[in-house]
Amino acid sequence: IEALAKSSSVLAVIAAVNNSLVAEPIAEFGTDAQEQTWLSWLASGDSIGAFALSEEDAGSDAANQQTVATRDGDGYVINGRKVWVANAAAADLAIVFAATQPGLRGRGISAFLVPMNSPGLTRTPTADSLGVRGLGCMDVDLAGVRVPAEAMLGAPDEGFRIAMWALD
Repeated sequence: IEALAKSSSVLAVIAAVNNSLVAEPIAEFGTDAQEQTWLSWLASGDSIGAFALSEEDAGSDAANQQTVATRDGDGYVINGRKVWVANAAAADLAIVFAATQPGLRGRGISAFLVPMNSPGLTRTPTADSLGVRGLGCMDVDLAGVRVPAEAMLGAPDEGFRIAMWALD
């Protein structure tokens, strides 16, 4: 990352998001199937990962997730909006954080591996990102995005801990 940053701070941040905020949490908390599906693609650069935590009304309060994932049969339906999602313009996968138990704040948040081509997921360009224009920040709307139960990263309601671990 430091070597990349000497030439391009934008490329360094793209790599850091992909590696530290997406690949490493999958390696630490993912199932064998999740690791086999995503890690080699993310590590090789054949796929790019995005980290979808921030929300417009949550500010820096990551425990205040308004995006909700509702259990539906053998999976979940995710509804909400994420803002300033780094790498979203080129990403194939996002770790999306959503309340599975709304109202419990950090104790009721789960993390999901969501392919960026999922039906109901749309990307919207964000306002200027203070000179880091190549980062591909976008807002991500999730309107009835269905994921299988196997898309959950880590255990139910462990998403806040995963997010804080990744950011640390």
